[in-house]
Amino acid sequence: MTLLKTTLLSLATSLLLCIDAHSGVSAVVITYQPIITGGEATVIETPKGFTIMAVPFLSYHFHGKPAYNAISLPHELLTDAPRSVRSGDANLVSAAGVLISAPLDDKTVYVRFENLRKPQGFDIDLDDVAEATLECIRRIAHDANDRPKLKISGKSSEEGKWQLWEKSFAEHDLTKPFKRPKI
Repeated sequence: MTLLKTTLLSLATSLLLCIDAHSGVSAVVITYQPIITGGEATVIETPKGFTIMAVPFLSYHFHGKPAYNAISLPHELLTDAPRSVRSGDANLVSAAGVLISAPLDDKTVYVRFENLRKPQGFDIDLDDVAEATLECIRRIAHDANDRPKLKISGKSSEEGKWQLWEKSFAEHDLTKPFKRPKI
């Protein structure tokens, strides 16, 4: 009987420690996303067809780290259309197939361009998508006084190109807008 009580007590203690270790608080944080602009009037204002905007993001498991992964989440624009009419994904990064992740245990941000593609109905250079992605990461890092290490992966034929972008980001002054490296 004592062995059973000891086992149950140690199991309960382990469970409580695991729950506490993986818990966090909810917080609204600011992330940045390149939002696709539409309409004829915006061609003059946003010649590339998108603008980088600060977007509030509800982080359910906030641990004090910047929410880099939120850059690649879909974004549906607010509209006065009926709820049955969906506006689609307005985030250039997610519409182009880019994935971003940032583990809690280190300061590395992983950017995955393996599935990089032109969003439907949108004519844009894929390097513009990559530059907008890294600019969003730069803005979040600057706001959080963070200096993440960037790891970019893409198609195997473009490995050298992405290494050059990683190096350029690592040497970049985070107080200034990110510009793609000259090749």
